[in-house]
Amino acid sequence: MTAAELETRLGPADDPDNPLGDRAVVAADERAEMLADGERMLDEYGLNAEFVPRSRGGRFTQADCFARTVRVLFRRDPVLALGYGLSSFIGSAPIWASGSDQQQRWVADLLLRNDRIAAGYTELAHGGDFTRVELRARSGTNGFTLSGGKQLISNVARAQTITLFTRTDDRPGSRSHSHLLIDTRTLPAGRVSHSRFRTSGMRALRLGGVEFHDCPVPADSLVGPVGGALEAVLGAFQVTRTVLPSMAIGVLDSQLRLTIAFAAHRHLYGAPVIDLPRVRSLLAGAYLDLLICDSLVSRRVVAGRSSSAAHRPYTGSVRPGHNSRPGARASLTSGSRVSQARSRQVAGSRSIHPKRVSQAGIRGLRNSARW
Repeated sequence: MTAAELETRLGPADDPDNPLGDRAVVAADERAEMLADGERMLDEYGLNAEFVPRSRGGRFTQADCFARTVRVLFRRDPVLALGYGLSSFIGSAPIWASGSDQQQRWVADLLLRNDRIAAGYTELAHGGDFTRVELRARSGTNGFTLSGGKQLISNVARAQTITLFTRTDDRPGSRSHSHLLIDTRTLPAGRVSHSRFRTSGMRALRLGGVEFHDCPVPADSLVGPVGGALEAVLGAFQVTRTVLPSMAIGVLDSQLRLTIAFAAHRHLYGAPVIDLPRVRSLLAGAYLDLLICDSLVSRRVVAGRSSSAAHRPYTGSVRPGHNSRPGARASLTSGSRVSQARSRQVAGSRSIHPKRVSQAGIRGLRNSARW
């Protein structure tokens, strides 16, 4: 599947009768509901296959191609992009990095059936400082016992599986944490509770918390060696932390497009707002920011590669120097080389005179904003 195919399935954004168009997206957000038609479409499209390496039956081969495909979804509805499956992308990455053959086959089968994996990393008390997590996994005769919780986890209440970053040793250091792959269907009743975190924006995003109350899990839940989680997550996040920004700039793409469409039709002082020098300069500057961001994240995704063979299912498929085919025409950016050229052109104009920024950038903006 390509970005153009996904764009076709989404249909015209400005069609009021399109169940996946802008009007439907805004209405779902007002109701704080996931776009049900969007989730059905992604099930049919098989978005989860984008998270599974080709060696395991999926479609993941190139990080930059993958990022440009999912960027299409961010342009239309970031809630759908995050809420449908990107937690599965993050949650499965450590499995491809350090999971056993059996675990990788199980996760691949789960995702290809359109099930979900939650990524259990965040704790409110410590944020992104993984070395200080408090969720404890005590080793015992028959496996591990979980005590503690995770918060701000996407899809944790409806995921079949959770990848948990846990503390298995009270001593400080890089070997005190382990990954556990938990099948939520096998957990004993009364040992797990869930909470919901409401958001002021992206209201349908199902951010939740999970608490484990001396909850037993089997020994084969362990992913990789005991104490190996920090090393595994640093390798896997080389991909997730570079790919995600490359996808998320699709939001700015759509914001800029909508602003330009408004400015082109709204009249002020007898002329379109977009013809006002100050407005033109601001829009051209925002366009330059978009191109710079696209150039930076595209170059980083293309260049990123782990030297460890254990991480090759994801990071080994990123080829330095490779540039994927540009995405569908709806994107205001069109590939890293083009973005870099445009950035240099507009940035060069900006360094001379603000008026020339508008002249350099606004014509392309107006053309790109036409539905």
